[in-house]
Amino acid sequence: MTLCLTLLSLAALSFQAAQAAVLRESNALYSGRAMVMTGDVAATLTDARASGLDVQIYIELADDPHLRGVVSTGEPISDLLPIHDLRWTVSDERPGAMIGAAHAESAVMLDAGAFAERYEVAGRLGTSDRSLVADDILIYDPALFEAHDPRSFVVDGRDAELVGATIEGARYVDAGLSRRTNVDYVTPIVLGLAAALLILGAALTGYLSAQWSQGRDQVLRLWGQSHPGRLTRRVASVSLVWCAAVMVTAVAAIAVVGAPSWRLLGPFSAAVGTLYLVALVSLIVTVLRVGRVRV
Repeated sequence: MTLCLTLLSLAALSFQAAQAAVLRESNALYSGRAMVMTGDVAATLTDARASGLDVQIYIELADDPHLRGVVSTGEPISDLLPIHDLRWTVSDERPGAMIGAAHAESAVMLDAGAFAERYEVAGRLGTSDRSLVADDILIYDPALFEAHDPRSFVVDGRDAELVGATIEGARYVDAGLSRRTNVDYVTPIVLGLAAALLILGAALTGYLSAQWSQGRDQVLRLWGQSHPGRLTRRVASVSLVWCAAVMVTAVAAIAVVGAPSWRLLGPFSAAVGTLYLVALVSLIVTVLRVGRVRV
């Protein structure tokens, strides 16, 4: 049962990540938090960094909606966007381009008036070559955001609303009906049911573990093992099973999914840790209720 819980946790997180990728591909690489606004983009970027905000800022380049500049003040942009064939990670110290499958070049030459620069391609946009963003080009370079002229730009990310609250006229990017029906309504229901099933399963695991070990507990008591010692043995047994299940699930994920599975390591660890605690609480409560161990 423990292995089933860890596998279901990974499946739920993979589903959530896939839905987020679909949303971005269908919404010009923006998430549901993206806001469009008009103002001084250089000052906005400076203020966001000074305040420690986690945002991504997009600007249109050369009057081409498919050619945009982007900069991130928090997580690496390659960890946020749907990207396949990632060759290296762009950063403030190493600018680069991310292009759709419709572009075959290995480098992008940007000629925007007084600004001209050549960017090496760091990866391909979209989850596959058959993507809705096949025609898009993103250039990551903080130097593109140094102009103080008022212009329209998009702020995305965890703290996008905080930036939008400081600029008059900021509004959400319209993602269309498909996002509202699929991601806003269907996905939360699926993930909520999965979370409830996982928590119930973890509690049941702890309960069954306590029930199944009662016979062994009686034998150990006859052998003179202390009450806290028997409870510690049960906790150690459950912990060992959970560790084994997590290792098997992680190996299976890496073998089947490959490198992208590393992005789920943090959320997966948090989810499994929570379920483990639920199982332990259920185990201890069950043991204390049946009166087999007194602490």
